[in-house]
Amino acid sequence: MVRWAMTVIETSRGEHIKVIDEITGTREQALARLWHHAVHLHSPDPVAGSNEQWVLRDGDDGFIVIRKGLTGQYSRRFRIHEIVWHGMPPR
Repeated sequence: MVRWAMTVIETSRGEHIKVIDEITGTREQALARLWHHAVHLHSPDPVAGSNEQWVLRDGDDGFIVIRKGLTGQYSRRFRIHEIVWHGMPPR
């Protein structure tokens, strides 16, 4: 089994990447979990009155979520990544 990290890249004021979840399983299982995050992850965003949302496939490993509101658009990129190493940095 493969370990996967799920990330979100916030694009409102520059790019900020965060690991939002991890899963051990198949690529398809990781993408299914990522889909859930893409559709349901709500955090404060700079678009007042958000009333439309698109979820777009981004290549084979992720999604782009675009929210449109009265003051503009806001986007996030959700990706899966195979974890090849995780731990404390070497000294």
